[in-house]
Amino acid sequence: MIYVIGSGPSGVSISKSLLNQGLEVTILDVGLIFKKSKKEPTKNKFNRKLAYGSTFAYKEEGIKEFSSSYAKGGLSNVWGAAISPFTEDEISDWPINLKDLSVPYQNIASIINVAGHNDEQVNFCKIFNKNLVKIKPSIEAMTIHGFMSGNKSYLNKNGINVDFSRMAFTFHSSSVTDCTLCGKCLEGCPEGLLYNSVSTLNFLKKNKNFTYIDDIEVISLSESKSHVTISSKEFKSQKIRQFQATRVYLASGVLSTAKILLRSFENNNVSLSIKSSQYFLFPGLITGKLGKNKSSDNHAMSQLFVKIYGSFLKKNPAHLQMYTKSDFLFESFKTKVNFLPSFIINYFKKYLDRVVIFQGYLHSHETSSRYLHYSVDLETKKNILRISNSKYERSTKKIVRKILLKLYKNKSKIGFLTLPFLYSMGNFGYGFHVGSSFPMSKTPKGRQSDIYGRPYGLKKIHIVDASIFPSIPASTITYTVMANSYRIGDLYADYKDDN
Repeated sequence: MIYVIGSGPSGVSISKSLLNQGLEVTILDVGLIFKKSKKEPTKNKFNRKLAYGSTFAYKEEGIKEFSSSYAKGGLSNVWGAAISPFTEDEISDWPINLKDLSVPYQNIASIINVAGHNDEQVNFCKIFNKNLVKIKPSIEAMTIHGFMSGNKSYLNKNGINVDFSRMAFTFHSSSVTDCTLCGKCLEGCPEGLLYNSVSTLNFLKKNKNFTYIDDIEVISLSESKSHVTISSKEFKSQKIRQFQATRVYLASGVLSTAKILLRSFENNNVSLSIKSSQYFLFPGLITGKLGKNKSSDNHAMSQLFVKIYGSFLKKNPAHLQMYTKSDFLFESFKTKVNFLPSFIINYFKKYLDRVVIFQGYLHSHETSSRYLHYSVDLETKKNILRISNSKYERSTKKIVRKILLKLYKNKSKIGFLTLPFLYSMGNFGYGFHVGSSFPMSKTPKGRQSDIYGRPYGLKKIHIVDASIFPSIPASTITYTVMANSYRIGDLYADYKDDN
């Protein structure tokens, strides 16, 4: 029996790929779910983005900037649903290329509903158009996009590109009227329309070769020539359980995967190198004339994708996502810039209908790797994870300033104003774009993995989450996590005999 650990996006992707080949697959999962009838504790120690006012999606490890998840569906319960494939340049240091991911990208696009606004400029429209569901952009997004499109040639020459966003939805039909444009996307969609891997999990349950077992927390793995022993415990009762697997796929997220493997094969007090895509946040003020018939009914997800190129970046572009209705992001920004004089914040409040919020990411090449330290408290026996240095670097701060300065200098061409000093930086891992703790390599050694996600020295244990990404590009991460997981499943015949 093949076992997959975790029901998040990578877990359901590898499962579907294997099931398509007629293989028997079982997912083991803690599988916590949100219970509307249960009064949720208000404790939100690290000010996480909540789902329906609940923190159920997070399994805190004591790291302020990011966490693992024990929820059914993993962190897809709280993600922003923005999707975009990586480009060839963004993964030039990977042992696989865009051609290896092209078919998996299409396979993943076939199991989710992709919502967006049709536009010829979208460079991945060939992947998505078949399953594209139109959703109305905000008037602010249309205004900025129209302004930038009118100056497309100039902006492209000067390293600024814009596209409408693409989001992963779970529409119940092909009609966009399923979305009421209530603006509660980042709080928890009342209709459950944002893609959650639970929807794919429910589809997999219809397959006779598929089994889902929840209330299981995997502790460690042990590989022999014939099988893998999975040591686990029931999450509620703490009763010890073991499973015998012909092959195991770890899809439990970067922190949980690290804990399982380090408990299995390493001693206490060890460290893993880990990479992150630097996160930053800033406002923009629309300067052009807003279109007519302005309505407050908008979705709160990303409206536009903007790519920034420049000599101040080592190689790869920065990725920006624009939002026009997000109380969560606006409040998050205000808390991070509380050192500013009140008149600046009040100035933006005065023109709130013209304020847009940008989330930005830099390629992991722009910042140094950190170390994820793992240890076990000898008295309590609890696992302890911590980051060697979570503070963002001065060098990345300078890059962010140059990005804002570039936008400011081109304000007459982009239709909105930025202030180069008005931004906030996330510490290492903030934004949850992390990985590279067991990076893929064509010739793996040490704590690297091969192109099938197998850590060096192992034959029957694979990692299929972001832990095996050699670097973390600036663009959205989940879509490629799913595609790479699907790719590894598709190649089952290549390694099924432990080749």
